[in-house]
Amino acid sequence: AGCGAGRDIRYLENAGARVVGVDQSAAMLARCRQSVRAPVIQADIRHIPLRNAAVAGCWCVATVVHLPPEDLAIAFAELARVITAGGMLVLGTQRGNTSVTEADPYTGRYLRLMSRFSPDMVVEGLTAHGFRVHVENATDGDLRNWVLVTALRHQA
Repeated sequence: AGCGAGRDIRYLENAGARVVGVDQSAAMLARCRQSVRAPVIQADIRHIPLRNAAVAGCWCVATVVHLPPEDLAIAFAELARVITAGGMLVLGTQRGNTSVTEADPYTGRYLRLMSRFSPDMVVEGLTAHGFRVHVENATDGDLRNWVLVTALRHQA
């Protein structure tokens, strides 16, 4: 969820995974379609147009950083809905406790919402939606203070 221009889809496809890309941005999906074989869907992570338990896993890195904090639980509930029992979620976000509109750090040409969440908030939110969570990385020392978690969807 949040496939962007498709970099991570290409990696997963090359590793042999069957993949479906989801992103809210039509422009990013247009770029993605140029370099991947996977089907892609324009959708918001808060409303993924897939059936319940449709996927065995979800790679969701640098996606929830663009949600307002009050919508984090909605996104977690939607991920829990589409991931099958026993399925895996990999979620990466930035560590912090802020939500601000800031310039795109790569080009500076547009503004975007950047919300940062504490590892505890991520773990508690995912646990509340039926995931068993392991924090892989939550250091203060890396460039953007990434929090990376793996989470297994509980069996029904």
